[in-house]
Amino acid sequence: MRGPERLARQHLAKQVPDPELRAKLTPNYKIGCKRILISSDYLPAAGQPNVDVVTSGISEIREHSIVTSDGAEHAVDTIIFSTGFHVTDMPVATRIAGRDGVVLRDHWKDGMHAHRGSTVAGYPNLFFIVGPNTGLGHTSQVFMIESQIAYVLDALNQVQARGVGVVEVRPEAEEAWNDDVHKAMGRTVWTTGGCASWYLDERGRNTTLWPGFTFKFRNLTRRFDSASYRFRTGGGDSSDRRPFAKWARLAATDVDAGQPVAGERHRRQRVGGGQQPVQDIGVAVARGNGDDEAAARMVLHLGPTDLQAQAELGQLAQRPRPGAVLQAE
Repeated sequence: MRGPERLARQHLAKQVPDPELRAKLTPNYKIGCKRILISSDYLPAAGQPNVDVVTSGISEIREHSIVTSDGAEHAVDTIIFSTGFHVTDMPVATRIAGRDGVVLRDHWKDGMHAHRGSTVAGYPNLFFIVGPNTGLGHTSQVFMIESQIAYVLDALNQVQARGVGVVEVRPEAEEAWNDDVHKAMGRTVWTTGGCASWYLDERGRNTTLWPGFTFKFRNLTRRFDSASYRFRTGGGDSSDRRPFAKWARLAATDVDAGQPVAGERHRRQRVGGGQQPVQDIGVAVARGNGDDEAAARMVLHLGPTDLQAQAELGQLAQRPRPGAVLQAE
């Protein structure tokens, strides 16, 4: 990154001739450690006579002013917080429980992780798109999303071809993947650049970004690596192969009592027709946000089905009661 940093410093010197102001605007970390933003008017705006660049920390906010750590008071009309994003702990992780009843948030207490950014050991049939360590700071996220969609679709095809209902990544495969990811991450500017960015979690670990080339990720997700997974038939009546029937099963567990919510465990609902007979599928449906009154849903836990059924599953009318965790089976 020496070349880009040299160009950036030259550009800064050209745009900001005042050495005192230029020192305030010069980052104290390596270029690329935080996201690089391109602007044609930021530096010229900072040099305008009606602009003051204040780098002292804020010690107090009053009704019409801000007091900085040097004791100076600055009159303000509006305060804009530009603190980045909060991405290192997914809110939905509080809503998903695994095969052993452990909520994903607790499973990830030492940081997010997932095999190929998509699957987590102990959480069968759960697939993520834009999961841990699949974000980008340098190119199009759409490319990564397309790669993961291909990976998940190939997984579903293999599940159907095997005639099984459950697929789960092997713990040793997920561990090996994450070890490789973080070994590569240790050499990146996001880890060694000397900044505190929103890419890092509270332990200073980068669980957000992909540390390599996007074409490498595309190659690694082009085919579903079935050897890294366990397959099994799953629970329920696997002999139900009636044509034109695809089923969803929802199980909710009370967070406090840890018991199935009355009347909601193993409730079946027909969710659409299809031309090919299939086995039962296991599905967990959860809200897309933390609002108990919201109608938004996300299909989070998929079994062998097709795209039509996936779309129909998203329209399930059943709504978990407030404080319920969806139990993967």
